[in-house]
Amino acid sequence: MTLQITATVYDPSIESDGLTLDTPLGPVDLVAVRRVLDGHPIDALTEAEMTYLAETLGYAPRQRNGYEPEHDTRRRAAESLDLTPPALSHRVCVRLRRDQTNQARKVA
Repeated sequence: MTLQITATVYDPSIESDGLTLDTPLGPVDLVAVRRVLDGHPIDALTEAEMTYLAETLGYAPRQRNGYEPEHDTRRRAAESLDLTPPALSHRVCVRLRRDQTNQARKVA
């Protein structure tokens, strides 16, 4: 998996057409994120898209009864990004913790 960090001509004053989400990190292509969650191969995600994916997946659920759909989604997303499930979980956890730290600094 590669993260695509590109200089874009992003203008937050221009409204999205419904297929993208404007975030502080830049636009998120919701089609690309949905493709990852469904397990379709994708070349790269931007920083904003990877952060949105991490927030969608959240921390790894505990292995108890009733969590099979969440584990299947993580497995499909890992395959889509050409990662192992533990590698994807690690990236998600690191990104979520980083964002929590950044938000705590902004509040303080």
